[in-house]
Amino acid sequence: MMNPGLQYGGELNVSAIGNFTLMHGLQLADWYRLSPPVTRRMNMHLVRVRCLVVIIHKNRSDTLEHYLNTHYDTHLDSMNRFNFALLSNVRDLFNFSFILSKTSSWGYLKNGKFDGMIGALVRKQADIGGSPIFFRIERAKVIDYTTRTWIARPCFIFRHPRSTKKDRVVFLQPFTNDVWVYVALFGIFTILLLWILTTMERILQPEKDAERSTKVPVDVQPTLIITGGLCKNGTSGSSKQRRNTSMQGRNAGNILKFFFLNFGDFCCGANINARKRQSGRVGLFLESSLFYVGSICQQGLSFSTHFFSGRCIVVTSLMFSFAIYQFYSASIVGTLLMEKPKTIRTLRDLIHSSLEIGIEDIAYNRDYFLRTKDPVAQELYAKKVTSVPASENGFTDVPQDGVLPTMAIELSDAAKAKAYRDILHSHETGAHAKTTEASNWYEPDFGVNKIKKDRKRIINRFAFHVDVATAYKIIGDTFTEKEICDLTEIQLFPPQKMVSIVQKGSPLRKIITYGLRRVAEVGITDYQRKVWHFPKPRCVKQLHTDDLKVDMQTFTSALLVLIFGYAVSLLILGLEIMYHKLWQRYATT
Repeated sequence: MMNPGLQYGGELNVSAIGNFTLMHGLQLADWYRLSPPVTRRMNMHLVRVRCLVVIIHKNRSDTLEHYLNTHYDTHLDSMNRFNFALLSNVRDLFNFSFILSKTSSWGYLKNGKFDGMIGALVRKQADIGGSPIFFRIERAKVIDYTTRTWIARPCFIFRHPRSTKKDRVVFLQPFTNDVWVYVALFGIFTILLLWILTTMERILQPEKDAERSTKVPVDVQPTLIITGGLCKNGTSGSSKQRRNTSMQGRNAGNILKFFFLNFGDFCCGANINARKRQSGRVGLFLESSLFYVGSICQQGLSFSTHFFSGRCIVVTSLMFSFAIYQFYSASIVGTLLMEKPKTIRTLRDLIHSSLEIGIEDIAYNRDYFLRTKDPVAQELYAKKVTSVPASENGFTDVPQDGVLPTMAIELSDAAKAKAYRDILHSHETGAHAKTTEASNWYEPDFGVNKIKKDRKRIINRFAFHVDVATAYKIIGDTFTEKEICDLTEIQLFPPQKMVSIVQKGSPLRKIITYGLRRVAEVGITDYQRKVWHFPKPRCVKQLHTDDLKVDMQTFTSALLVLIFGYAVSLLILGLEIMYHKLWQRYATT
């Protein structure tokens, strides 16, 4: 009989399974009849199984076994230490032992051969893989999968910038566009109606309008008189000037003079008749417009009316403006306090954003960019991640002129393919920087801390692609509650199921498969996942003092309105000065 465990140092296991008699034949023992073959082989008598584990991070000065079993820095090598913890329970269940060794790669094809853990299994240098691995068609040809153990979920994590496009128009945001249109239309209708009512009041009761006017002192009243419908100085008038005035309509060269003299009261108020001078009521349309704007802004009346119809439109306008003001102010406060909308939701949004990109320096991330056919992922890598070769023999990560590496020269397809391969496989030779700004491939601690803050900005515009099992522990230990609530996640690729592996055709495949499923049945897998996979930090919504502050980007729209008013006012003032000077010149000729 062949002993399949001979290569592990095991001895042939001989067990009595029953008795044979001539009268009754073979009588199997109850334990043999009621137990499956796997459970009958549970005692492997401490055979030595070579287990190869992938270790990415340095384990200080501890031994490999102590690093794998001790619950400190659980965010480092989480999936590998988790998988080994499950295999340790399977080891205890079947009573075998481990001969541990480590490698730095799961196993990728290089020149037609696998390296790392898979390469060791192919070359019979290891019996089982101590780390979980992704499903790959080329890998299934050389190794055997057992069962799923870990689900890897790497993604881009970043603090979403608070300033969005909507923040810049926060003062227009409470109402929709159609509401603003209706407010403007009803405002125009109110102005026209009030203009008509006040004009009719002035025509029907001119004496009351004159009584309400402001008295102008005699010593400062103008000495302009009306002669032939034209404005003229009474102390310097002459028959020659009156003749010139009467000929304005016939003389084409005096059209401009005629315009200034006849319509000057609309601008500077100089050409007014005695009735208008008594009432002091000029520009009723402008006063009506000013009234409506003032009512919307919760200001008082600039004039009063005596007709009931006029007072009715004033009262209804004030009630309307009061309701609008309540809705508007409440919406403004709610807009400033509510959670800001997140506009970066997809990889495409991330590509076109101002965020810088960093990738966790781990082999499967580089392998993904080397293998992927996704055009969005390729564009992301080309524009945000990769470095551009400066020559055939070297790479330039950060140019001297400060231009991003991805903005450099146009390469041929063959040159791009070679550049990608060299960059992606640079982890083997350590050609990249892991803890400095000179590379976009970072260690988890460095990359996650870069997400948190920058000295110059409250929220650093940086997105880091990292496995959540690694990132959540660092975030939970170093981020504040508000910083946690600012975080956003975008997946580069869907969560990947990872499985434990053994040699191709290994007799240990059924044992490992049964053991891992048995461990999952009794709840040990869930317990180990809680140990090695830090939960997502909770976002506790609390009102902070920073939430009540209005930053400059939000306040900019109000300043722009004020600056626009300044500019328009100065422009109109210049036109008025020019108009007044022209009027005076034509009025005195």
